[in-house]
Amino acid sequence: MEPVLLIDIGSTFTKVCSLDMYSGTILGTAQSGTTVEDDVCIGIENATKILEDKTHINNYKKKLACSSAAGGLAVMVSGLVESLTLKAAKLAAMGAGAKIIRGFHHQLTSGDIKYIIDTDFDIFILAGGTDGGNDQIIIENAHKLAGISKKFPVVIAGNRTAAEECGEILAASGKAIHICPNILPRVDELNIRPVNEIIRKLFTEQITKAKGISKAEKLVDGILMPTPFAVLSAVTILSEGVGSESGLGEIMAIDVGGATTDVHSVCEGYNLSGDTIFEGFAEPYIKRTVEGDLGVRYNAGSIVDAVSDKPLNPFRDREALFMELEAIKRNPWLLFGKDDPSIDDELCSAAVRVASARHCGTVERRYTSNGIRYIQRGKDLSQIKAVIGTGGVLVNSPKAAGILSEAAYNGKEPDSLRPKNPEIYIDKKYILPAMGLLSTIDPGMALKVMKKEIIKIQRGSSL
Repeated sequence: MEPVLLIDIGSTFTKVCSLDMYSGTILGTAQSGTTVEDDVCIGIENATKILEDKTHINNYKKKLACSSAAGGLAVMVSGLVESLTLKAAKLAAMGAGAKIIRGFHHQLTSGDIKYIIDTDFDIFILAGGTDGGNDQIIIENAHKLAGISKKFPVVIAGNRTAAEECGEILAASGKAIHICPNILPRVDELNIRPVNEIIRKLFTEQITKAKGISKAEKLVDGILMPTPFAVLSAVTILSEGVGSESGLGEIMAIDVGGATTDVHSVCEGYNLSGDTIFEGFAEPYIKRTVEGDLGVRYNAGSIVDAVSDKPLNPFRDREALFMELEAIKRNPWLLFGKDDPSIDDELCSAAVRVASARHCGTVERRYTSNGIRYIQRGKDLSQIKAVIGTGGVLVNSPKAAGILSEAAYNGKEPDSLRPKNPEIYIDKKYILPAMGLLSTIDPGMALKVMKKEIIKIQRGSSL
């Protein structure tokens, strides 16, 4: 037996998974509350002790960890046009496992600068202008950022003719700078990989230390990546396969967490018919979005607000509801559904419905002199055949199949390009982050474990 320990330091819970590398068998899983305010090692040790009591294993060949604790990887971004360079910068940050704190477009205002000064974040992405396009705005914004005494790393990924000047301006103010190729060199060309790589490098080298998460290095072989990137890595392998081992094909995965709800998709999304016109730039084949207002613990009240204007509001008496939500916020470690399981199911259903709608593209019908034409914005996920659910509330709910069905196309929102009649899978043992970690040393093994452990469930069934 060759056991490895895979650790996910989450915003609410620290989860551990023991796997035998020889047989590909999950030996056990456990979790304990994350203790980032004191010492993250305490939470890791508590979870590992629970796991040891289950498996009687305390010696591991390798220990790997990912983290989204202490607010995860918090990023601010700026661009020139909201629907172009700003959107591109957001996609790049989220694809690296970040959470967008605020996005700015065009010139930074005095109010924007005050917000940057007053708000904690980890990285600023400065974008703007296609190559050969507008370079004035990004240079002006570089001057304004340089005028802020607060130190933070700046990733410059805008108009190539302005990049070096922006770097000189910001470096003179004492900020660490990282110049990347333009994130949007042309209006129809997205180039996010270089920014992805820089962000992950900064996370590993600097940000874990700033948040105190690097204390865990004495217990593991290294904090390898942000948890969301680990999940995205696992989802990509599960979709595409490894070598001769096939994957599931084009998929969407929804991770309902305590602080955010993340949606991942691996699909083309642009099979346009002759009467459909695409508007904007093509989003990445592997895409992640983060909904920071849809966490079922820290942001439960925001979920209610997000669906308060819907005709069929699922939530009951508002006063009683908000009393429950305040209790959850005060104690995010509260057992899922301990007193009223339906409240978690309702919050989770709403988070899945709203987050999936935001992730998927839309199609608008227009009447023209040449007949009906359709305008597509964003990715078309309507043909995706599999939706995978993960996250504490979801995997612990007996109604997981019904909750995940909220991600599917609904005739009440005909413009949404969400999956039509997808198969529903559940990550019952919550192993996606662990498999993302495992993929760094043995992607084939990670795929085999996921295909065995992530199970298909029927709509309307109970687990």
